[in-house]
Amino acid sequence: MEKEEHSLIIQRQHQELAMIREEVNRKLEILQKSVQINQSTLQQMISYETTTKKEMIERLRNELSVNKENEEALNNFDKLLSSFISVHEDGNQKINNCINDTINDFNRIKNDMLISIDISLRSLEKRLYNYESHFSEIETFQKKVGSFNPHNITLRFVDGDISLDEKVTKNDRFKGTLLEEFLAASENQNKDSSDLKVVEINRSKEFFKYILSFITDNEIVIGEGSIASLQAASNELTAYGIKPEEIYQSMRHAITCYSLEHSDQSDEVLCSALGLSQFTQLFSLQKACLQAKEEEKDFAQKLLECKTFAEATTVLQKTVTNRQLRIEQMTSQQLINFIISALPQRTSVDFKVSNTNLVCQGNSVTNRLHKQFNVAMIPEIVSAYTIKVVAPGSSGIGNAMYIGFSYAQLSNPPKDQQWVKLGYYMSIYNGNLYSEKVTPNSGNHVYYNKRITRDDLVVCWYSRITRSIGFIVNGVQLGPAFVGITQLNLYPILVVYEVEQTFAVDKILPIQ
Repeated sequence: MEKEEHSLIIQRQHQELAMIREEVNRKLEILQKSVQINQSTLQQMISYETTTKKEMIERLRNELSVNKENEEALNNFDKLLSSFISVHEDGNQKINNCINDTINDFNRIKNDMLISIDISLRSLEKRLYNYESHFSEIETFQKKVGSFNPHNITLRFVDGDISLDEKVTKNDRFKGTLLEEFLAASENQNKDSSDLKVVEINRSKEFFKYILSFITDNEIVIGEGSIASLQAASNELTAYGIKPEEIYQSMRHAITCYSLEHSDQSDEVLCSALGLSQFTQLFSLQKACLQAKEEEKDFAQKLLECKTFAEATTVLQKTVTNRQLRIEQMTSQQLINFIISALPQRTSVDFKVSNTNLVCQGNSVTNRLHKQFNVAMIPEIVSAYTIKVVAPGSSGIGNAMYIGFSYAQLSNPPKDQQWVKLGYYMSIYNGNLYSEKVTPNSGNHVYYNKRITRDDLVVCWYSRITRSIGFIVNGVQLGPAFVGITQLNLYPILVVYEVEQTFAVDKILPIQ
């Protein structure tokens, strides 16, 4: 029974209740009017009889001759009439009292009846309301488990039959599959058949459970958790013409569970074995999202809802556009690498240099003077930027190369060593990285002990929200190096010292 039928039943019950009320009131009003008419008629009869007898006595008095006997008889008759009238008046009063008592009893009974009927009707209304709630619960339950009176379809495989609820075929995920084609072909051949349809499928029924699970739940559950079971499910879904992106979405949970239990197997090898190579990047990203920490969960949840890697990239770009990306909060190496890789590649940067000894070309700067500090600033307020050491200089180890943020004037980039007191830097010294808090009367260093090479990618980030500056190396979040930053407008700065030292700026994250 559908919800519309439930509503019609309840509506009809309410209408019947209203009609019962109206009918009871109408009949009681008719009865009350009848009693009142009878009372009036009785009073008129008594009045008429009294008047008639009085007129008769007066007529006799006028017609009889006046003598003593007649006078005495008339007086006696008059007394009799007075007695009769008195008796009638007394009787009339008693009748009136009886009628009034009857009317009062009638009204009391009427009110009691109406109250009783009203209570019964209200009780019935409550039951109808409960029935309506139960109907809704039943409808919800039916949606979950299917119809209680299904029209079954028999799927006849080469190794046996499976009975299928016809409602399954109305599911959107059923459409476009090979199973729909089988059913359509069967219906064309048996247009005049009974409700019990038999569909011939030239396949084994062994793995059909994965097809049914996909159609009904959109999730494949693999009990064994083996690569063979995963491959069997993927192959069966593919054989039934289900789209690769739908296969990936329905199997993602099962693949993730297997991957976490078998960490020695790479995501690339696993996805390739399942015929889902095109989803390797997305799978690696979404697996990392499942292990995201609290501060990363909002962003990770958005990525988990994506069906393709391109969609995930779009989500990131939208987050950046809305200035909602907090790279300083990211700790997952996979998430950080995804963010950096999805940022637009910079092919040119408008560097502001301290002197002409720095040569700018595209997105890189090169020092042409040996053992002299030269500075290049980027005239953009950003949340992060990435650099690579293209050339480490004459020493071969990138000695005395610095990156960071500066509050120096763009119109006059600091010369010589003036930059030291005008910013916050990560230093490359003897091939190792460390942050250097350069302020007056302070020379404290925090060593990261990470050797830098041409293959390394370094991110320098600045958070206006937390007033901190920190660094990321090859996707590893090193955390804040400087906190309590008081300056608001900070600009990326690169410092070189040896000849031929070259920095390249690959990506820039706008201020968030």
